[in-house]
Amino acid sequence: MTTETVDHDHQDDAVHDSGHGDKPGYDDLNTPVILLVGVISAIVTFLTIAFVQGLCYKWQGSFIRERITDYPNTPINKLIKDQKSMLTGDLPGTISIEDSMNKVIAEYGHKPADSPDKPH
Repeated sequence: MTTETVDHDHQDDAVHDSGHGDKPGYDDLNTPVILLVGVISAIVTFLTIAFVQGLCYKWQGSFIRERITDYPNTPINKLIKDQKSMLTGDLPGTISIEDSMNKVIAEYGHKPADSPDKPH
């Protein structure tokens, strides 16, 4: 080996020895970037949840409105009206509930003392 080669080898060792105490670049954590990504992820997650929840409420409201307008209550209303007219005696062949109660009382006498209508 010549002196130039030996000197060259010592120079390379000196360059490597001067940075020996430093960490390699891939071991450093970039904390501000990690924090920024975490905060942005939390905001995006919150906005996504709020958007989906609002969308669900809107869909539920539209389904309820559709159901109300699609199925009118006319058959039920007619049935209730017919039942009320039976109780009042407006239908042919029927008498009112008051008249029928009076008729039963007149035929069978007064109400017994232990009737279920009497409060305990």
